[in-house]
Amino acid sequence: MRLLQLQGHDPDEFAEAPEIAMDFNLGRSSNAFYLVVGCRVGILLSESTFADPQSGYLSESWLSPGITADEREARTKLRLTGFNEERRKRYAEAVRGELENVLEAGKQGGTVNDYRVKELAKILAILDGMGSKDLIFTALQVSGRFNGWQIVESLETLLFSGVTLPTEQTLALFNAIEEQLRPNRWNDNERHLLMKALCLLPFLDQPAAGIKRIQEVVSSLKIRGYELREVVSALGQCRCSEALPALCDLASDEITAKAVGDEWIDALAALDTAEARTVLLSLVDPEIKEVSFPVAFDRLETVAARLVELARRDADIEQRLFQLCSLRIPEPKRSLLAKVMAWLGTPDAALSALTC
Repeated sequence: MRLLQLQGHDPDEFAEAPEIAMDFNLGRSSNAFYLVVGCRVGILLSESTFADPQSGYLSESWLSPGITADEREARTKLRLTGFNEERRKRYAEAVRGELENVLEAGKQGGTVNDYRVKELAKILAILDGMGSKDLIFTALQVSGRFNGWQIVESLETLLFSGVTLPTEQTLALFNAIEEQLRPNRWNDNERHLLMKALCLLPFLDQPAAGIKRIQEVVSSLKIRGYELREVVSALGQCRCSEALPALCDLASDEITAKAVGDEWIDALAALDTAEARTVLLSLVDPEIKEVSFPVAFDRLETVAARLVELARRDADIEQRLFQLCSLRIPEPKRSLLAKVMAWLGTPDAALSALTC
């Protein structure tokens, strides 16, 4: 459906057209309403950003002034500077009203388009995640099939909007996604969706429950290796003490440890609990027995960099590193210690590195 055809090639007119189209569609209940909102939402809310429309939704003749390819590329690279608050509120109210109408029609016995409900929820999560979280979760719980990506993207948007994901509701959504994915779990797209869903679980309001569910799924589906990189990073970023046993459990598998080595070290550093710092130090200190399995990573530079950062924040750990230089330490810990001392960058550390 062509909503607006510009006659001229004025760049100002080009930039303002999306809001005209949006206002034209506010309050409509046809499919065109949420399609236009969905594909234009980033442009409509930005105070100073332009980007080309998605040709998959709108015809090629939509907003196509005679500008050069270089100018078009420069415009598409502009970043969002923030929401225009008046527009955000107006559009959020319209989308919220449409979503409520669709859900109410379902309660009255009408047919509910599951895809449409999820798309509206995803848009509303962008516009008003914190204020409309209850309605969004209600929409996400509408039964349907093959809607995993919509659910995960909506939850991710809510999370980055500052919403703490409720454990019971989020796990119910995750379990439904997992059940649909199991028969096709070797499909790359389905596998990637599962990893994205697992990354959300450490950020529940009861993170221990989410982390336990991660361990159950990884074990039951025998997931290993590079696929777990994002999951490992999420465990570190959750800053939850229950994440450390899960991280150590993943690294106890040699194949996984080598595939996610950098991410595992970075996750320990990001976790930054007393226990996590001890485990990190144990990679160079042979007298610490926190890790009950042989840790083998291909790149010692990442370990050294995180230990240097830790030593600069914690005087006790820095002192321990100096003490280790006077001990007989086996390889490869000795080479790692020498690298750490050299990277500390002080004259005393440089001298100590020579004695390692």
